[in-house]
Amino acid sequence: MNPARYDLASLRLFIETVDTGSLTAGARRYGISVPAASKRLSELEAAVGVPLLDRGRRGTRPTSAGQTLYRYAVQVASDVAQMASAMSDFARGIRGHVRVWANTSAVNGFLPDLLRQYLDTHSHVAVDLEESNSEPTVAALLEGHADLGVFADNVPHAGLSVSVCDVDRLVLITPPGHPLARRRRTRFVDVLDHDLVGLDRTSALMRLMRTQAETHGRDLRLRVQVRSFDAMCRLVRTGLGVGILPHAGAIDHVTSMALQLVAIDEDWAHRRLLVGWRDAQTLDRPGQQLLQALRARAPSGAPATQA
Repeated sequence: MNPARYDLASLRLFIETVDTGSLTAGARRYGISVPAASKRLSELEAAVGVPLLDRGRRGTRPTSAGQTLYRYAVQVASDVAQMASAMSDFARGIRGHVRVWANTSAVNGFLPDLLRQYLDTHSHVAVDLEESNSEPTVAALLEGHADLGVFADNVPHAGLSVSVCDVDRLVLITPPGHPLARRRRTRFVDVLDHDLVGLDRTSALMRLMRTQAETHGRDLRLRVQVRSFDAMCRLVRTGLGVGILPHAGAIDHVTSMALQLVAIDEDWAHRRLLVGWRDAQTLDRPGQQLLQALRARAPSGAPATQA
């Protein structure tokens, strides 16, 4: 099928229609009349050759083909928006643009200070930073949506070159008065006796914790799972459970919320973060310079770059 048949306007209208579950609402959000919207979507279905939408009393829903098209259309619209932003940056004097995806541990830890130092000396460069879990970060690198990515080393990353850029020390956070709060250090097996507040299931940190729990023949006693360090700390403060976070990402929350911090006495609690890239030859000069800055902060004794 000729890709030229997929025009961006129709794809955006299709996204709005699926998001709202209504042709009328989708047309309104896109800013055209309902008859015009209906004509555009009918032409899109004719170009594809299969129905994309089921129209019924309960609204408009995507067919199986429509669901697949929706996923690609969202990505296309996002890429076009990023492209437009990058071109606007160049128009206002920006001479380089680096797309960075990084996991929550990096964004809440070392990365903000590193980016500030980098941008202080590269004032004509713009950095597009996307906070994401480690697995989507690896996928973004492999699919060409990111130039550089920072992720945990326990996530598969075949097809990328990687180098250690940080070692974060995992710690236990507890509310005041919790039985574990009286300790300076604790073994993970003792943590398993208590309720936990965890990050979402797809995070590399939760994967690591589950793996370590399995070595003890135990399950995690998860009471609630959240997507941010701040939300975890707030729920720990209420007494719902204890949590495990990188020290650099936890320390500010611990101080502001009067939580207790306990060291985890396990070798695996010293977790490596990797900077990854697909092909250094395709990185422009700003990207290579940022990669150099990330690799330069590797702890002494860290292994060399791996293909």
